Amino acid sequence: MKNEIEQLKDVLLDSDAILIGAGSGMSAAAGMDWWYQASPVYKQHFGDFYARHPEATGIFKGFYARFTSENERWAYLVRMLDFIYHQPPVKNTYQVLKDLIQDRPYHILTTNQDAMFNRYFADEQISTIQGDWRFLQSSAPQIDDQLYDARPFVKRGMEYLAQQEDKLYLPDDLIPHSPTTGLPLTPWVRSPEFLEGRRFN
Repeated sequence: MKNEIEQLKDVLLDSDAILIGAGSGMSAAAGMDWWYQASPVYKQHFGDFYARHPEATGIFKGFYARFTSENERWAYLVRMLDFIYHQPPVKNTYQVLKDLIQDRPYHILTTNQDAMFNRYFADEQISTIQGDWRFLQSSAPQIDDQLYDARPFVKRGMEYLAQQEDKLYLPDDLIPHSPTTGLPLTPWVRSPEFLEGRRFN
């Protein structure tokens, strides 16, 4: 009798089209243990932040920490986003999935915001229904419905922090603001002001 993995492989190989739904379980399967726990990797990259905010056990909880200021918040966000953009998965789970799909028609529906799927699959075949850390949105989406590429802001912030001893402070002029309204920008991830605009739809 075939085990469940072999059965799944047979189903995939026999399918005309594939719809993949994935969330935090995919991150766990890929060995990315820094999201919800103070893992060794998390402490290596965010040890100073963790020392100041011990309640922030993992990147996700760090995002919701009680920051002392917007300057501290954006120092953390810049470092967090840079980490997300560059840190590879521990296991080859995404590549295995890609190999299984091969050239069949597919679409991915994911609540993950780390754009890890985008490293392996075509951007237009991925629906990120909870947002995407690669983008920023206005804090007032009702008057500014644009998404802005977060990576230039992150690059400038990291260049500044690389020169500083205190890596938990970003000056006001490096905190991103909308070029349209001048209002603060915030990561495009699910929140009360989450922008359900053109990319989302």
